[in-house]
Order: sequence, then C-alpha cells, then structure tokens
Amino acid sequence: MIKAKERALIFTFILILIVIIAGVIGYMVIEDLSFIDALYMTVITVSTVGFKEVHEFSDGGRIFTIFLIIISIGLIGYSFTRITTFFIENKLRHLIIGVTTKTGKNSKQILLVINRLMEIIL
Repeated sequence: MIKAKERALIFTFILILIVIIAGVIGYMVIEDLSFIDALYMTVITVSTVGFKEVHEFSDGGRIFTIFLIIISIGLIGYSFTRITTFFIENKLRHLIIGVTTKTGKNSKQILLVINRLMEIIL
C-alpha cells in the first residue's frame, strides 16, 4: 500500500507530466508546431530557461506562453516543497528509528525531544 507522503510525491510528478503534455498540445494546436518544436518550447518555458523561440508567435501563442510560465513557476515551487519535505521527513524518521534502537531505556525521553523538534521544523 502506498503511503500518503509517497502518493503526494507521485501526484507531484503526475502534475509535472500533465503540464508538459498540455504545453506540447497547446503549442501544436495554437502555433501549429511539430511535436519536437512544441516539446522544445514547452521545456524551455517550463524550466524558465527561455532560449530562442522556434518562430515568431501569434498573440494567442504569447498568451498561452504567459499562462504556461505562471503555472510552471507555481508548479516548480510546489514540487520543490513536496520533494524536499518527502526526503527530510524520511531522513528524520530513520534518525528516530536509529536513536530508539540504540538507546534502549532512555528512548522515550529522546523520542519525545526528537518529536518536538520535528513539530518545530515541519
């Protein structure tokens, strides 16, 4: 069974994939680009690299690009937060497990301290 944190991470990657697919389809429909050109434009837009456009865009293409940039910036922030949280929480969980197995009798006090630190950090 997949845990909630793992589901959130998978959901993040699915969102990234959806934005890339939507960008490719959008450029292919609005600007009549080939798949490769549409993928290229989507990747340089989503990644905020911003290399040269494959050709001069129409007003519709420019508006689509504006929305793709806005969505991508939000998605990058969300993704970074989710991925970082996933790894930090897993590291702390392993730290707690390691501390409790090594300490034996004093594990309850140490566990309470580490639990409080996790609440403050997260």
